[in-house]
Amino acid sequence: MNAYCQQGTGGNALWNWFSNDGGQTWSGPGTVLSPPAGVLIKGISSAGNADVFFQYDVSGGDNIGCSFWNGTSWSALQAWTLSPASSAQGLAVYWTGSLYYVVYSDGYALHLVTTNSNGTSWTALQDIAPATSTAIGRISPRIAAFDGIFNLTCIEADSGFLTGSVYSYPRVRQSRDLVHWSGGYILHDLPCTFGAAILKCTPPNTSRARYVVACMPTIRLGTDFQTSDSTQYIDLSARVLEYMRTDEVGKPSVVTVVLDQRWL
Repeated sequence: MNAYCQQGTGGNALWNWFSNDGGQTWSGPGTVLSPPAGVLIKGISSAGNADVFFQYDVSGGDNIGCSFWNGTSWSALQAWTLSPASSAQGLAVYWTGSLYYVVYSDGYALHLVTTNSNGTSWTALQDIAPATSTAIGRISPRIAAFDGIFNLTCIEADSGFLTGSVYSYPRVRQSRDLVHWSGGYILHDLPCTFGAAILKCTPPNTSRARYVVACMPTIRLGTDFQTSDSTQYIDLSARVLEYMRTDEVGKPSVVTVVLDQRWL
């Protein structure tokens, strides 16, 4: 396990702490590298492949840099080969075994780039979420993979200019190939301003998986669908709290069902 931050006083080095026992004890801080004097690091992420990626100030905007652990030391700063971004508001990295996929935010758009195993060759792909002027903000992307799906979270905020509603919620987008992403859905129960992370885990003493979304003010826990037979269905009749059917001439029927919210 690794944790990273930028040195707060006495320098601006990128620091690393690590744990070899699942987080029970930690060693550090150790210096990964020292960026140019006075440079501010804006976002840090790791794919867990003995790597660290980060955004940092340069003339004209912000770059993405990376460093790699060879078993004894960290490599020197490897800067991307693309033009500086207009701003930096977080990034997320996923390693496929041959390429790093890097999602980064400039505050309003979610951009996607790839790089090779040592960060020497970079390719810009189609934006995941292009900017809509400054109406919708999108910051702090995070990537998690489970159930054969890549899940990308970011904090999406509207000042009210576009929709008339002021909000700041996590949005979750999904992809099968890290290139084509859904429009996603907003988690309205988790209003937050900073980052949100989604993950899947199996708690002790149970074989049922749980899905967790965590942000600074709130942590939400949900369950996966439980199957009762080989046809992948479960009878929820006993858990129905309310049922309403609405019919209109020339339109499909609408059925609204409220289920017991306790864990199935």
